Amino acid sequence: MFSFQVEYDPTSLDMTTGVMQFTRVQLTVFLNGQYTTYMSAHAYKLIDIHDSAIDWAMEYWAKAQ
Repeated sequence: MFSFQVEYDPTSLDMTTGVMQFTRVQLTVFLNGQYTTYMSAHAYKLIDIHDSAIDWAMEYWAKAQ
């Protein structure tokens, strides 16, 4: 089973790069019976949620190994 929760700090909204994104993002993942919560190194790009999700998935799998 795999579930995912994304929480972002609304005060971390950054528009200086030309893309609206939250730079402080906390991810909670339930995998193999355990919750894991950590701060992501990747921003939550509001315009490109697909790329954000790919970044987060790759980050998690790197931590899980």
